[in-house]
Amino acid sequence: MRNKTVQQLMQESRRGHPVGSGMLRNVGISAALASHMVKSGCLQRLSQGAYLLTGDAPTRDGSIAYLSRRIAGLHVGRKTALSWQGVRHNIAFHEKVVLRGQETYRIPSWVDQHLSYSFQTTALFDDDLPYEKGLKPLPAGDPEVKVSVPERAILELAIDIGKGQSRLSKRAT
Repeated sequence: MRNKTVQQLMQESRRGHPVGSGMLRNVGISAALASHMVKSGCLQRLSQGAYLLTGDAPTRDGSIAYLSRRIAGLHVGRKTALSWQGVRHNIAFHEKVVLRGQETYRIPSWVDQHLSYSFQTTALFDDDLPYEKGLKPLPAGDPEVKVSVPERAILELAIDIGKGQSRLSKRAT
């Protein structure tokens, strides 16, 4: 039974994507069995309720996808959203991913080890406009990772006018 459960978990989880307790329960892994699997080396525990298959490491998109299941409206915004869509300005050696969400959230420390990010919850629109307006996954990207369309990303940048932002330019193709 245990091998079948581990096999199902391996089939349903994606490389680099941490899984939560809910997904483990969905494949028949109780909290006690998860603890046993950590002790036996099948799973690694990242934080309370966050696991990864042993030998795997959280990827950028996997970490963002995990967080998006916990933070309402989480998406990649501002400069990062523009950069991922071909608009570049002051290309960084080590990109800092700009995340935005609807509510505050205490991001687990394991994320800091695998992702350079900033997180902001500043409201952009009033309540009459759905929060998800202007958010979509990249065409060839992870469907769980929502990214601001360029127009929304520019509005998100406008919030920071006077805080060190400067003019953007289109990348030569």
